[in-house]
Parts: sequence; C-alpha cells; structure tokens
Amino acid sequence: MYTFITLTTVIAAALAAPAKQARQTLPTLNFNVANDVSGANVGSSILSDGTALTFSHIFAGTALDLDGTIIATSMQSTSNGAGIFCIVADGEGNQVGLLNERSTFVDLDGQEGAFETDVSEFTILCEA
Repeated sequence: MYTFITLTTVIAAALAAPAKQARQTLPTLNFNVANDVSGANVGSSILSDGTALTFSHIFAGTALDLDGTIIATSMQSTSNGAGIFCIVADGEGNQVGLLNERSTFVDLDGQEGAFETDVSEFTILCEA
C-alpha cells in the first residue's frame, strides 16, 4: 500500500514539473590581444552575456603574462561580431574602445605607435 502511494506521488510530481525550455544560445566574439613590441599575441573569446571579464582573468598564464602582469598594446576582433557590442574599459572604468561588426580594432595603449601597457585590470563586456 505504501509503495503504491509513494509511486503515485512520484509520478504526479513528475507530471506536474515544468517542461524543460530550450537553452538560449548567446553569440560569442572571438578576439586577439597583442603586444606589438614583443610580438606576443593571444586569442580568446567572450560570451555576449553582459559579464565583464578582466584581462588578468582571461590572459593569466599566457604569452601576454609577464610575472603576473598582462602587457599588451592592441586588440582586434577575429570573428564577424554581427549583433554583438563589446566595451573595452581600463581599470578605472573609462572606455578605451569598442568592438562590434564595424569597429574591429582597439588601441590599448592610447598612443600613436606601440607602447607596452599594463592591461591587467582592463575589462571587456559584450552584449548581443
């Protein structure tokens, strides 16, 4: 009797559970960050979910990592970027550049020519 009641309860609960919805697939932007002085460059990608990621998080342990400091001069998107809008900001939240389907290059050092810059606290945030 108890088995029947338990089994009935489990079946009723399973039928009452909401149906699984299809997951929303957000586009990603592929990009490359370079140190044009040393020649080091590293590719990465970011999901367009509105989450800001620091360069120190993305590029730790890569060719851009110089003893825990991420050194770079520029970045550019390496994928279409259609429908994606990305903001690149310095460690104080000041906008350094944009990446989207029309704007594909960001000068991280902010100067003419290539000057190695600590971009460890720079962030990139993308939305679709």
